[in-house]
Amino acid sequence: MSYKIYNINGGYFFHSDEDILQAKCTSTLIKGKKNVVVNTMAPWDDGRMIASLVLHEVDPKQVAVVVSTNGSSSYIGNNHMFKDCIHIIGNCIQRRNVFLPDPFREGKPYLIDEDDLKVIPTPGRTLDDVSVVVKTEDKGTVVIAGDLFIKEEDIEDESIWLSTQSECPNLQRSNREMVLNMANHIIPGYGLIFEVTAEKKKLFYAQRPPFRPDPEVMAMVGIK
Repeated sequence: MSYKIYNINGGYFFHSDEDILQAKCTSTLIKGKKNVVVNTMAPWDDGRMIASLVLHEVDPKQVAVVVSTNGSSSYIGNNHMFKDCIHIIGNCIQRRNVFLPDPFREGKPYLIDEDDLKVIPTPGRTLDDVSVVVKTEDKGTVVIAGDLFIKEEDIEDESIWLSTQSECPNLQRSNREMVLNMANHIIPGYGLIFEVTAEKKKLFYAQRPPFRPDPEVMAMVGIK
């Protein structure tokens, strides 16, 4: 079954003239066989969350899963509104006081609705980062990627996502490439949905640092 996605908050991410970061995360509602909210914003955004749920005629009790793509305070601030569902916060999967088995550490997805709606591990920004993959009626495969992509512009300008102090930049690059190759559209952590085009992929590969063999590995295999 295909799903529809709705924007709760579009998000933004920029540094002010005083070089102070100002950001508000993107929040997304997935409606279908299983209703899912991805990233509930900060505690000060509760009014926006309530208004959006009313607009889209979804009661918090009708939400099956809340996904926080990592444990950042900007992603989990209104999780408390959803008390009757499973919460996925990074690698942690929990319902009330029960912690459910975590497939992410083995590189496997958590299936919410078989292959139509699932959560996959995409570590990099943090080692616990996850993304939501959903097959939609109008936009094909959409990946809601959290901090894996900060906003559309960071495909052309890596300094944007590198400024977030990625715990493992090489792993983040690898997972960014994986998502670009599976998605028709991407919803980044702090920006609007964008289409994955051939031009976007070209910009991504143009940003990739040149390959530099590890000297120790080269020595081990007898190459000088």
